[in-house]
Amino acid sequence: MGMTYDQATVEKICCRLRGLVQDAFQKHLYTTAIFYADKLASLSHFEPEDLYTLAECYFKNHEYRRVLHLLRQHGNIVGSDERLKLLVAQSLLACKDWEECLRYLEDHGCDEDSVADSKMASAFALLRGRVYEVTENQKEALVWYERAIQLDAYCHEALDRLVGTHVLPLEQ
Repeated sequence: MGMTYDQATVEKICCRLRGLVQDAFQKHLYTTAIFYADKLASLSHFEPEDLYTLAECYFKNHEYRRVLHLLRQHGNIVGSDERLKLLVAQSLLACKDWEECLRYLEDHGCDEDSVADSKMASAFALLRGRVYEVTENQKEALVWYERAIQLDAYCHEALDRLVGTHVLPLEQ
């Protein structure tokens, strides 16, 4: 037997849960944040922002498979939210599913033509570069790191990968 609350009460509870999640997250208490974020996502019927919060908590707690499982369950929401797509791709990368990560980036419109924000497009390009680098395809890694910098001149990670790992040829 569950209790039924009116919409105003549910919103107050959700607001309180968001505060608890944020507080735990800022203190790096990810297990606590996950507990409250799970309740929040369920209560809000997996609103995109609350789904992102739960997925981010899992990600910060290095529970990459849980991120993937959660976001696959809610694929209809993920398809319209670039932040969730980025979490999927980053989780695949963290799980060392290189081929699946590349396939996901190619199949889900994660390029500059499909992404509204150039900084987000740069993050997707950076991920592709990292996948190509770990699979020892230096030529493609170079292309994608350069693309990341073209999309966001402040993408230090792409520049660091180019210069720091000697992917960039001496003549360039």
